[in-house]
Amino acid sequence: MSVFQVERAPGPAYHARIDETSASASDRQPEREPLGSSHFRVLIDGVEVGFSFVGGLTSETDPAEEDERPDVNQWRRVVLRRAITQSKDLFHWRQAVVERRKDPREVRIEQYDPAGERLVNAFVLEDAWPCRWSGPAFDAMTAAVAMEEIELCFRRVGWDYPTDDHTEGGRHGDRS
Repeated sequence: MSVFQVERAPGPAYHARIDETSASASDRQPEREPLGSSHFRVLIDGVEVGFSFVGGLTSETDPAEEDERPDVNQWRRVVLRRAITQSKDLFHWRQAVVERRKDPREVRIEQYDPAGERLVNAFVLEDAWPCRWSGPAFDAMTAAVAMEEIELCFRRVGWDYPTDDHTEGGRHGDRS
C-alpha cells in the first residue's frame, strides 16, 4: 500500500511525495505525482492563443432535478483571461455570436509537466462559442495590465492524454 503525502513548503508551494518504503513500483511512476496548473496552453481551432488564466472546467448534476429532467447533467462555462492587445480576434468571435452567426470552434486546453516540456493532459471543448466577452477595467491609481476575458459555452468536453512510444494513450472517461 502506498502513502501519498502533501507537505507545506516554505512559501506558497506545496510538495507531494509518495512514501517510497511502502509504495509499489507502479505507484512511484511520474503519472501518480500531482500536476501543477501554471504550465498550459490554449489552442482555438488549432491556433495557439496566449491566456494567463483558464477556469471553470466543471461538470455537475443538480440532485433536486435528477429525476425530473433527462438533461440534468451539465458542464459549467469555462473562462479564459489574457492581457489585452490590439488583436480583436476574441471580440470579433463574440460579435459573430451576437449577430446570430454560428461560429463554434474546438478549444483545446493542454496541461504540461512541472518543467513545461511534456504534455500530460488535454481538455477538448467541442463546439465552443463565446457566450460572454469582457473588456478591460481601467483604474488610474494602479499600473495593472489591462485584461480581456471570454466565457465559453460548449456542447461537450473530452479529456485526452498524450501517447508515447510505450503506451497507446487515449481518452480519460467518456465524452459527455
